Amino acid sequence: MNNLLLRFSKTDRMVFIGHLDLLKVFQTAVRRAGLAAAYSKGFNPHMLLTFALPLPLGAAGYDEHALLVTERGETDAAARLNRAMPDGLKITESRMLDENEKPNAAARVAAADYSAEIIAPQNLAEQIAKLLSSEKILIEKKSKSKTETADIKPLIHYVKTDGEKIFMRLAAGSAKHLNPTSVLNLICDGYADVTRLRLLSENRGEFGPLFL
Repeated sequence: MNNLLLRFSKTDRMVFIGHLDLLKVFQTAVRRAGLAAAYSKGFNPHMLLTFALPLPLGAAGYDEHALLVTERGETDAAARLNRAMPDGLKITESRMLDENEKPNAAARVAAADYSAEIIAPQNLAEQIAKLLSSEKILIEKKSKSKTETADIKPLIHYVKTDGEKIFMRLAAGSAKHLNPTSVLNLICDGYADVTRLRLLSENRGEFGPLFL
């Protein structure tokens, strides 16, 4: 078995499809591209294709990651997949992982960088400074069964602005995760075009790319 790393962007109209639909689009493209995808065993086999971290619905992503297990090494996978992809999805890199590279992309994710366009002029720097100066930043988190109050300040690595956009690095992944809208709603009255710029791993307090 081989692990094929796929880096891709999700933009334009594709930001409005959810994670399960994205999976179906990728599966169709893999079959049309003729890649030798591996499948699980059992009564209902499924393609061994995983994504590092689902995007929030409506958000674009410029540096997303997927891993496809294949029966053989694949060459020119990016070009072959792009011919089968709809507008708004583009494979920017494809390569087979080395044997010493751990293939679990989801387990590598520790943080994510985001940007957001602001709809109307606002005193963003003042609002950000006020927010981050608080000892705790409390929000309500709702689940199917209950509503809890959570302190999200430890999940915010930074928030900054150039006056027109907000840039954030937030905790992300299965262990700790913060939705960018939870922060944006505390800072400004309106925003659009939320984009996930990159996913990051963490090693001894230093952030870096998921795969080199």
